Formats: sequence, structure tokens, C-alpha cells
Amino acid sequence: MPGTDARFSVARGLFNGQTGDYQFDLYQAYLQAFLPKLGPKGTAVKVGKFQTHIGYELVQAVDTPFVSKAYLFQYNPFTHTGIWATTQLDDHWSVGNGFATGADTFFDQASRLTYLGQLKWVSDEAKTTGLLNVMVTNPKYDTAEAFAFYNTYNAQLVHNFTDKFTYVLDATYSHMNNFPGVGFSDWYGAANYFIYKLTDTVTTTLRAEVFEDSEGVRTGFPGLYTEVTAGVAWAPVPAVIVRPSVRYDNNSTSPAFEGKNDMWSAAFELIFRW
Repeated sequence: MPGTDARFSVARGLFNGQTGDYQFDLYQAYLQAFLPKLGPKGTAVKVGKFQTHIGYELVQAVDTPFVSKAYLFQYNPFTHTGIWATTQLDDHWSVGNGFATGADTFFDQASRLTYLGQLKWVSDEAKTTGLLNVMVTNPKYDTAEAFAFYNTYNAQLVHNFTDKFTYVLDATYSHMNNFPGVGFSDWYGAANYFIYKLTDTVTTTLRAEVFEDSEGVRTGFPGLYTEVTAGVAWAPVPAVIVRPSVRYDNNSTSPAFEGKNDMWSAAFELIFRW
């Protein structure tokens, strides 16, 4: 949909020639089929442009806890174009394999064969879920196309302590070679999510994150970022979500926030679903 944030997630080679604040992003467009005889319990296959399997947060407002995003989300893949197959091995284990044109690339000169992988485990009664995700390619910056190709390794743990309290750990390491003026660069971190459902209509979420941008190639300012966000989501009816939140950011090494080392911000989000 058109919006002020579409310019951040648009893929190279698909509507990326737009200008201005309000742009259009065809976030997902794929065909999907289920092959019941491929694998012990069948395989689901996607072909087209689809959201990444890496990381806990997603682009869609209803599928992510805050209107503000974690550093891990902002500086790692949003979408892939290619093929993705998920095979259910048994009641607990599944594997995902696929190939894509890269991270946030459609069919473009800035495309490179990229492997996508996932190993997922779900406990009895689905109280605990663990995931290992990878995106692997030739992690060499494309100087001619001014485009970043990198490898990403992600681990997630989701545990439901009770029907009301859920904890999530999301950790990612990414690296790239041949970045102009730097050479090798990496960025990594972990985000913790504490989600508590007060009532059937009110949920509170606390996100506490650390993110290291060693050479500053992703954020523009090197150093260790610390970010804490707290918010409330109120859904008086299923079609409406009201989400106020407050956030604190800090970089002890660099003045990354308009010449300062830290910043406070607040947000108010109103979501209508149809």
C-alpha cells in the first residue's frame, strides 16, 4: 500500500525508481501450493516475492509489536524473491529451504544467488518454539550497483510461561566484505520481548535490545546501541487496535541522534483492519 514507510522496504528492481515521501511497495506477491506426498508430512512451497523468515518482527503493523522497529529488523532482510519450501518432518520438527535473488532484491542487476534455510522445533502443546534461520550468499558489497550483499544467521526462542505471559528472544549476526573504505564489516545483536496479556483486549509489551554496528556501515554511526520500548495495545473490537508506546535509544560511542548520544521518543498508532 502507498505510505511514508514504503520507501524503506521497497525491493531493488521493483518500483524502486519512485521519488517522494509517499511510495508504493508490493510487499508480497507469490503463488503457494501444498504437496502432501513430498516429505513425511507434506511440503508447502512458495514461489514469488515473500517476507523473510529471519527475525521476529515483520513489516505489517498487525504482526509486529510496535510502530517503531528494532535495530535487528531495520538492518537485516525484509523480503526475498525466489522459492521457499517448508517440510514438516514430524509433530515437532520442520525444515525450510529455498533460493532467492538476495535480500530485498527483485529481478535486477543487483541480484545474486542466495540460499535460505530454517530449522524449527515446537514442543508439546506448543509452549516453546525454537528457530535457526540463515541467509547465505557471496557476502561481497557490489560496488558497481552500490548494493549490499551479506550473510545473516538468526536464532529465535519463543516460550509461553502462561496463557498470559510470553517471552521472546531474537538474536542475529550479519557480515559483509568489501564495503568501500572499510572492507569487512559486521553487525549483530539481541532483542528481548516480554508480552503480557492483561485482559482479552489489552496487551502490554516491553522490548529491550542491544545492537552492535561495529563499523557503522548500517546505521552510519559505529558503536553499541541500546534500545528499550514499552507499549500497550488495546483492541476494543477485532477491527481496531490502539497502540501508544515510549522508547529510549542510546549509543555510548557516537552522537547518533541529531548530535546526541541518546534520545527519547513516543508514538501513537491507530490500526484499522478489514
